[in-house]
Amino acid sequence: MPRHELPIDIISRNAGPAAVAAAVVDAVRVIQVARSSAPALITGETGTGKTRMAHMLHMLSRCAGRTLLCVNCAAMPPSVTESELFGTRRGAFTGATDRPGLIEACNGGTLLLDEIGDLPLPAQAKLLSTIEEQKVRRIGSNESTKVDVRILAATHVDLRRAVREGRFRADLLYRLDVGRVHLPALREQEDGIRSAVWRLLAELGVPHARLAAGEHERLSRHAWPGNFRELRNALQRAMIHGSLDALRPAEHIMELVAPDAGSPRASGSSGVEAASDQPAPWPTAADVQKHHALVTYERFERNVERAAQALGVAPVTLRRWLKKWKSECSAQEGQPYGEGSMYDGPIGSLDLRRIDCDRSR
Repeated sequence: MPRHELPIDIISRNAGPAAVAAAVVDAVRVIQVARSSAPALITGETGTGKTRMAHMLHMLSRCAGRTLLCVNCAAMPPSVTESELFGTRRGAFTGATDRPGLIEACNGGTLLLDEIGDLPLPAQAKLLSTIEEQKVRRIGSNESTKVDVRILAATHVDLRRAVREGRFRADLLYRLDVGRVHLPALREQEDGIRSAVWRLLAELGVPHARLAAGEHERLSRHAWPGNFRELRNALQRAMIHGSLDALRPAEHIMELVAPDAGSPRASGSSGVEAASDQPAPWPTAADVQKHHALVTYERFERNVERAAQALGVAPVTLRRWLKKWKSECSAQEGQPYGEGSMYDGPIGSLDLRRIDCDRSR
């Protein structure tokens, strides 16, 4: 979009009063957090624009014009996380050299720690010390270096729950959660689809694209689990399959949405529900043992003595197993073992109801 035009300008022209009022309130909160030098935590679901919000906080802060470094904590191997963030001193370990870490390299600017919930616990402790003391100590060094870095953290997980589960330090959460910016999901925003579509169309270079009547309502019926990222991709695909100055009808846009991206908010006009695509449950050790024993029993023509010898168990043990499986089969309305399971095939026709567990042949 043009440099002189802010997102709120586009919203005010194309959205309702509720969206404009919400945008004004959110803008005031963002400016308040940006002007502070304290750490800030950006929360929200995947695709709500947490990285873009970090860029906005940086541009509105005293660090504007300086370095903004974005680090994805989930993409760093745990074994090198500390050396990447805090740097190393020559001789600290084999192959180590004097090298500043990402925090030290970002001195005077802003450091975004994206997916902060995936940061290993040892690195969390060192990060807490760095934030509180504004000093960083390289691995293998006894000296600390003074740094002036604004720390921003972003996450799509519930950090308070992670604290209860022992995956995140409570003291680090308290230190990061000084200034908070929560980005609501697209489905939670009043008049969100309408304002989001106009804003994204402006960013895609087609602010005057024509949308068919009722198109926003049809788009609003989708849950958009990928939020703005998913909506942006859908609009881009519609532009590719349509034209640059006019989008295809919304039902065509929805056809271009990934089928497994999520379920609609409300039932559509067709009234057809998608079938469940849940995978079959993975077999347990007991399932594997049962399958192997029954295959062996069938292979030896249901001779308990010979089958038990091949299995390496006593005949009385195999009889006890068969009796147990027979009772389980009766409790399940007598379905043959293997019907509808991962193991139908070799013993798919073996009906446990007809097994005489007391035979001694």
